[in-house]
Amino acid sequence: MDSSAFCRYIHHAPAATVTANETSDWESMNMTDATDYTIAETIRQQIGNRAFVMLGVKTIIRHPDRLVIHLGSGARYGGQMVNRCTVILDANDTYTVEVSCVRGLKSTTWGSMCGVYVDSLHRVIERLTGMYLSL
Repeated sequence: MDSSAFCRYIHHAPAATVTANETSDWESMNMTDATDYTIAETIRQQIGNRAFVMLGVKTIIRHPDRLVIHLGSGARYGGQMVNRCTVILDANDTYTVEVSCVRGLKSTTWGSMCGVYVDSLHRVIERLTGMYLSL
């Protein structure tokens, strides 16, 4: 499937508003630009479009250090329904994968796995969502 099919489902996290006085504080903390989504885009490419189709992804939200995936129906962890999967890049170049159920303003995290390398990212997402990512 062409990657352009998912472009309409990708949303960006709102960029932080920084005034002129706060600019020096941000630079002194050595923070990255709030609109730099290269980490989220790399995570999206590593997971792959076929996996997004298999998960029944509704939307993808890119943050500067994470990728939030809103799942379709059918994803379950330990018998509990999950509708959101978050993949976060850690400082040691591994990932933390979390699955949760969000209803209104209430969010319940059902499962999480830390220290996930990129080669086992698919298996971890399969285990946490109960859905296969390949045929």
